[in-house]
Amino acid sequence: MNYLELLKKKKALQILININSNGKEKYTSQLSREINSTHSHVAKTIKILESEGLIIQNKVGRKCLLKLTKKGKELISYLMKIKKLIEDLE
Repeated sequence: MNYLELLKKKKALQILININSNGKEKYTSQLSREINSTHSHVAKTIKILESEGLIIQNKVGRKCLLKLTKKGKELISYLMKIKKLIEDLE
């Protein structure tokens, strides 16, 4: 999957932004509640984001902690700049 296809997926963007929101690792279950999505949908999207090198999962017992990679942080940074530019145009 390329980045343009990924950017069209609303939940993928919500996951990236949410993980980035406080800079701390998040559990998959916590993330699914915060973006109002099912655990299975979030888990599938996480696999895609991980395969693209945007997030990493750290297993802690039965749970997984998620965090952005350097590549993921760069992408979010660019997206936030674009968002600000669009808001400034309005």
